[in-house]
Amino acid sequence: MPFGQRKRAKCPLDIIHSDICGPINPSTWDNKRYYITFLDDYINYTMVYLLETKSEALEKFKEYAALVETKWNKKIINLRGDNGGEYTSREFKDWCKRKGININYTAPYSPQLNGKAERLNRILVEKARALLYNQENAKELWGEAIRVAAFLYNRSPNKTNNETAFEIWNGEKPNLKSLKIFGCKAYAKEMGQLKKLDKRSNDVIFGETAKEGRKKDKNLVRITSERKEENEPEEEPEESEEDNRQDIKEEDEWDTTYEDEEDSDREDQETGTRKNRQENPEERPNPHKVISSAPLRIILALAAVQNYHFVKFDIKTAFLYGEIQEEVYTRLPEGFEEDKGKICKLKKALYGLKQAPKRWNEKFTKSLKHGLDQLPTENCLFKRKDGTMFVAIHIDDGFIVGKRKEEIRKLIENLKKEFKLTEEEDSETYLGLEIEKKKENIKLSQEIYTKQVFEAYGMKDAKSAKTPLLPERENKTENVRKTFPYRQAKGSLLYLTTKTRPDLSYAVNYYSRYIQSPESKDFLNVKRIFRYLQNTKELGLVYGGEKDTEKLTAYCDSDYAGDPETRKSTTGYVIKYCGGPVSWCSRKQPIVALSSTEAEFISAAECCKELLYLKAVLEKLINKTVKAEMQIDNQSAIHLIKKDVLNRRSKHIDVRFRFIQEKVAENNIVVKYCSSENQPADILTKPLSYIKFEKHRENLVA
Repeated sequence: MPFGQRKRAKCPLDIIHSDICGPINPSTWDNKRYYITFLDDYINYTMVYLLETKSEALEKFKEYAALVETKWNKKIINLRGDNGGEYTSREFKDWCKRKGININYTAPYSPQLNGKAERLNRILVEKARALLYNQENAKELWGEAIRVAAFLYNRSPNKTNNETAFEIWNGEKPNLKSLKIFGCKAYAKEMGQLKKLDKRSNDVIFGETAKEGRKKDKNLVRITSERKEENEPEEEPEESEEDNRQDIKEEDEWDTTYEDEEDSDREDQETGTRKNRQENPEERPNPHKVISSAPLRIILALAAVQNYHFVKFDIKTAFLYGEIQEEVYTRLPEGFEEDKGKICKLKKALYGLKQAPKRWNEKFTKSLKHGLDQLPTENCLFKRKDGTMFVAIHIDDGFIVGKRKEEIRKLIENLKKEFKLTEEEDSETYLGLEIEKKKENIKLSQEIYTKQVFEAYGMKDAKSAKTPLLPERENKTENVRKTFPYRQAKGSLLYLTTKTRPDLSYAVNYYSRYIQSPESKDFLNVKRIFRYLQNTKELGLVYGGEKDTEKLTAYCDSDYAGDPETRKSTTGYVIKYCGGPVSWCSRKQPIVALSSTEAEFISAAECCKELLYLKAVLEKLINKTVKAEMQIDNQSAIHLIKKDVLNRRSKHIDVRFRFIQEKVAENNIVVKYCSSENQPADILTKPLSYIKFEKHRENLVA
């Protein structure tokens, strides 16, 4: 067929050529088997990313697109690639469609139509092969060699332009004085605290001049970066033991006295307290005080609607600031050789001390109370009296949400006068949550954590599934190998479920019921949850869709006698605020309900308790009365709640579930009817077909 003259790009990002090369054997030292290239047709600037699997292509393209679109302040128009599955997948097409990127596929079995990307692969492989064999380097270093080959390609003349690709990209000529021979001997500086006679560097093999240095254990080879790009932040070295000892000295943690061998009152180093006396309740282990998930999501929802700013901060060696009130002695820890043979009377708390968490919380709370009020309903949440600033505390990690940046900065500076801390404005993560802030909304997700879970349980290449759990009648019961870590997977998925993924709640709750002796179908169910996550890793909670900050809406439902073994029903509810869920639950009911009305009544009572708690928190935050509304899809249950009718069918219901009737009578909450088709809590009570599941999921996560 005649190919003719191909179309050339008229500006940067007009046409991007891409191709994947691999699998390459052997894999790199960090298990990379493929590499993907992106070549700008206009300036001939190429970027290379190493991959473990082809499925990472979309993730790397997103990373590339974000970089080049920011660089040129314009959007990618066309992407040219072959018909590989990584480019033709639904996820790849949908993402490009949302971004307005046209994908130009080549005809099958016609690599010449993607000639520029194919030719680039040949150039990079030939250069990499020469780099490896020139210094007789191990083949597992091909990843570094490919990156160096791209580095050299961008700095080499080409026929397309009078300038090198590097000159067009950076606006200046490349500095070739820094080039070194790939594989030559080099020295890597040892970072961190060193003693006077410790060596300052290690012998390494020079691997690449790219921006990101990659390091490996010295017994094979260690790769290091030749230099840092300008304005690239230095990585902070991990805190050494010497750093911790220095912090202890600076905080004046103890008074030292000579050890008295005849004083049998003193206990050993492990306990750190006096013997022969009655236990003081203050010395019992105190749990760490942390912000609850629901109030944290509420202040983020407020930030989305009010367009507030937020800052994350971390306090270094927090427990050392706690001031203890008891008489506590301890032997000196290792590293304090100058006072060897002495014991100490503590003046402040130490890590491992029973009272340390409580004393630290008291110290920090006292510091925050200057200008901020502690919420009586949530001890780890503070607010300004005018409701324009909130502070959440999780042990030593803090999160500030505020209307004005200067007020947030002032609070940070005041804290720095008392504590050593680091801060990060508009942070993208907090406590494992990924925070994506836009003008109209804020999204919370856990995509990075989900990928780590896939890696941990060997499910990263699993086929996708549309729902996390099949209805019982569709569930297959064939035998499967029971070597999968069922119990550990439950814990990993539970963290995901309780933070950002209410759509997983019922599935995780269901298979947790059989954690003691799981059967073949239970192993299939838990693996299906991972398969469902395969195509939904990016889903999360979105706040800002509704602007009413004075209303909480709860949806509650139940599945009557859904457990085939005990015939207990399942409670499910979700509470939404500013367009997104802030609290949800899927739980088997503690008693056997005798009718669907009773099951719905019990579910409503459980939901009522959580709704009233969040109503109290929110009213303290915004200084306004909050309307609490509960929507139920059972008319009989609504009638029983509102009318308080006592007859032979309802008089046996446990007294504790009558709590909701009292609160409705006091107008603390309003109960309304919601049709079953529009009841999002249905997803929390039983397995659904894909059509129903997807409809209700759209009301919870996006």
